[in-house]
Amino acid sequence: MYASLRWILPALLLTLAACDSISTVDDDGGDASIALTALTCDVDGVNADPFTAADALAENAADHEVATDYTYDAATATTVALNGTSATVTGSGATASGCIVTVSAPGTYVVSGTLSDGQIVVDSPDHGAVKLVLDGATITSSTDSGIRVDEGDKTVLILAVGATNAVTGGTLALRSGGGASVTPGDASTKGFKAGVMAGVDDGALAIDASDDGVHSDGTVVVNGGTVEIATADAAVHSELDLTINGGEILVTRSYEGIEAVLGDLVVNGGTVDVTATDDGFNLSGDGDDPGGVESEGDPYDMVFKGGRITVASGNDSIDSAGPIVMTGGCLAIDGPTPGTQPEQGAIDYNGDFEITGGVLVAAGAAGRMAQTPSAYSSQPTVAVTFSSSQAAGTVISLQDSGSALAMAPGKAFQSFVVSAPWLSTGDTVTLYRGGTVSGGSTSGLFDGGTVSRATLLESATLSSIITAITS
Repeated sequence: MYASLRWILPALLLTLAACDSISTVDDDGGDASIALTALTCDVDGVNADPFTAADALAENAADHEVATDYTYDAATATTVALNGTSATVTGSGATASGCIVTVSAPGTYVVSGTLSDGQIVVDSPDHGAVKLVLDGATITSSTDSGIRVDEGDKTVLILAVGATNAVTGGTLALRSGGGASVTPGDASTKGFKAGVMAGVDDGALAIDASDDGVHSDGTVVVNGGTVEIATADAAVHSELDLTINGGEILVTRSYEGIEAVLGDLVVNGGTVDVTATDDGFNLSGDGDDPGGVESEGDPYDMVFKGGRITVASGNDSIDSAGPIVMTGGCLAIDGPTPGTQPEQGAIDYNGDFEITGGVLVAAGAAGRMAQTPSAYSSQPTVAVTFSSSQAAGTVISLQDSGSALAMAPGKAFQSFVVSAPWLSTGDTVTLYRGGTVSGGSTSGLFDGGTVSRATLLESATLSSIITAITS
């Protein structure tokens, strides 16, 4: 027998790259001082009715893989008796060394007792399910996860009926397929997979996978918590809708970063920091029509309503086979470098990119793929093309009569696109390069502070929604 399980991951604070100390390229001889505007990014989110982990459990229940995964025979199971700072294993497939219990083979393991400072580690390379049955178990770890899955074809956590269990401390850590340094093969080695819906409500999840980090054959919803992912494939992949309502997502390594196929990709809030060798945010199919074919009345596919989003990518930073809309939040892009990917750009979309709110700053390569938001947007955009490549760390500032922003991209760039709520048609803006910046930043985009000793490059009047500047 087994009880239903709603496991909110144990909480752990993970600080992202906020308030970085930025090493910038300083142009000697500048004398301009620029007061930067504090950013409003709606990190807390704008979605009032999010899906929850309970919804995910309900959605997945009907289509779970094998019903027998969730039944067990206690009489034939290996037992693990926890005894404070040690454990005793009776049966095969597991060993105990001090406060660490290691499960190395598929099978059923009934765990009871108390472990005051230790963990259960699943490291089972063979095909088959590892069933961990918690039957009155209390596991506490002061330095790592109470239960950690390093390797396993399938690991199932079962709560015995009538028993009280607790797992406290650290992060739920998942490692599959040898980790992010291993190129994925034919076998599925995803870190965290759901058949219908994958949801994260709270706590901390660390994934090191050769295949997708978080994968759903249906939808993905992140409402809160901290998710840190390193992968050789997609960090977060959803076959249908992918929604980020809050929390912190840190992708330290990936091929594709955040990816949806045949569904909307929506960011309502949270902090998302993506590093990808290919695309940062990718919507590979149209939101409603297979194959990326638009039809009249289609909704927007890739939507940014809130949150603080930073992307560093080798190819397109935000790539949508359908349209894009941005109504709020802050989106800072460090796109492909000049000359390395001539057919790629910081922004790439099929259809339109309507921006009505939020702060967009996109640095990357120049050329035909250096796209901007669409001309029918209500919020103006300034698109700067430099005559030559600008060095990584060069501060670029844009100022109008009352507001200003600055970014120091982490890679070389030649295109620099800015859209902000304080820009208005008819205003005169000034473009500066270099200087030193006081104030905090996230991945090069400064949040308030002052730029000193900047050099004036250009002034221009915003005569239309899209204003191009060549410098």
